[in-house]
Parts: sequence; structure tokens; C-alpha cells
Amino acid sequence: MALTETAEAPRRRGRPPGRAGEGDTRAAAIEAARRLLLEGGDAALSMERVARALTLRTPSLYHHFPGGRDEMVMAGLEEDVQLLERDRAASLGACDDDMPAQRKQRDWQVEPADERGD
Repeated sequence: MALTETAEAPRRRGRPPGRAGEGDTRAAAIEAARRLLLEGGDAALSMERVARALTLRTPSLYHHFPGGRDEMVMAGLEEDVQLLERDRAASLGACDDDMPAQRKQRDWQVEPADERGD
């Protein structure tokens, strides 16, 4: 019997090629949770729905978020806060040379809306 006729290639061990790594799965789950929350509100978010959106089994999702739905939501919020802090720091750094603009922005934020004419 020739190898090419009936023998199969040996199976590779591990994750199939093209599958996302653990960090990718976690980020994709957080993004899927955001989408579900935006589309259907709090009632639309569940571990099962996120897993289904990612074509994962629900227990696989619990591997990344042992605390379940709440842990996944908190991870998304923590990411959002980090992004906001980074953007804020970048904005403040860009304004260092422009103190009058900073004062104007501060005054606008502090001044009551009725005095601004809003």
C-alpha cells in the first residue's frame, strides 16, 4: 500500500491553525459583550450569548472569565477607563504649551451653564 493512497497525515496536536489565542479570545469576548449590551441592554447579555457570538462553548468562556458575566463586564469597563485615561493624558500633554486654552476650558467646565448661556 502506498502512503498516498490510504494513509492519513498525522494529526497535529494543539489548537487548530487560524484559531485565536487566549488574549484574542478574551478581547473578542469583551467586544461581543459590548455589542450585546448596546443592542439589547442588560437583559441581552449572558455568557451563553457571548459564547454563541464567538462560536465557543460556554465553559470555554468561563475559562477566560471565571467570575462569569460580571467579571467580563468589569474587564470591559477597566479597558474603557484605561483608554480614557490615556486619551486624557495625551490631550493634557498637547495643551501644556497653551495655558490660555487650558484656562478657557477649565472656566467653561466650572462656570454654571446658565451663565454660559447654554
